[in-house]
Amino acid sequence: MKPHPVIRQISAAETQPLRKAVLRPNHDMKELHYPGDELAEAAHMGAFLDGELVGIATVHRESLPGENTEVWRVRGMAVATQWQRQGIGGFLLRACVDYAKQHGGTLVWFTARTSAQSFYEKFGFKTRGEEFDIPTVGPHYLMTRNAADS
Repeated sequence: MKPHPVIRQISAAETQPLRKAVLRPNHDMKELHYPGDELAEAAHMGAFLDGELVGIATVHRESLPGENTEVWRVRGMAVATQWQRQGIGGFLLRACVDYAKQHGGTLVWFTARTSAQSFYEKFGFKTRGEEFDIPTVGPHYLMTRNAADS
């Protein structure tokens, strides 16, 4: 049986150890502060199992070129290696989309690692454009979804 984490808001600083361990192991801690982390509307979500932080994601308002709707961005989603493929990422993603929707968001977007594309498609996200490379991180796709879609 897959675990059911408790999802709650955490501070931006609390996201940094998992950002480093899972997403950017070769980066300095100062590089783990992302633009938007400090925004008042930003929400940093933490997934907890038995009190241990095992997953993170951040969502905040950020425009997307060519869109004139209320647009929110998810970024820095990571699940501790030993807890991956257990459904925790889905709980975090739903929490971020719900937060954006509760705050007037109509479109949610992010840049997804190519290796995670099929995971996000299961939640209704679609790729926009061609694959691109983020230096020192790797290949990604821009993915979007209407916030109201279930």
